[in-house]
Amino acid sequence: MSKQWFVLCAHQGQEKLARRELEHQQFEVYLPMCLFGRGRKPVIKPFLLSYVFVGLDLDDRSTRWRAVFSTRGVRSVICSGDRPQPVHDYIIEEIKAREVDGLVQLPPRVQCKFKQGEAVRIKGNPIDAIFDEVVDHKRAAIFLSLLGRPNRIIVPMTKIAAAPAAAVA
Repeated sequence: MSKQWFVLCAHQGQEKLARRELEHQQFEVYLPMCLFGRGRKPVIKPFLLSYVFVGLDLDDRSTRWRAVFSTRGVRSVICSGDRPQPVHDYIIEEIKAREVDGLVQLPPRVQCKFKQGEAVRIKGNPIDAIFDEVVDHKRAAIFLSLLGRPNRIIVPMTKIAAAPAAAVA
């Protein structure tokens, strides 16, 4: 078995302490950081609050991997039975791929003109729908009434339009 990534849960606000203590013990540590907030005082914080990744080879007898359990700042280790549960490499790779100058870049905030519960329509479709929520920066969830039942579907935000106002009698 080779080195794999594992998830440690740090005490609240002690992710950096856990990283420093683990590195002092010669463990490979990954603590993704992110810039939060806009305006005057943006703050650099851990991307995943209370989580630290550590690279371990559990089968290497020279690695004292059980020491991570008693490291200052570490609250617990995500385990399966009595052994730490590995994280798929692609998860770490995806997070690292979003880094620019050591900071994970978040997608831009979505500006949406619709509010939850508001009547909307899919462009080119006469069926009324109800806006539910923004799913990501390109899609939204809406409820359509089909066959007398509400059905939640995900559609591109570019396909949603305001429902026409009801005719005034």
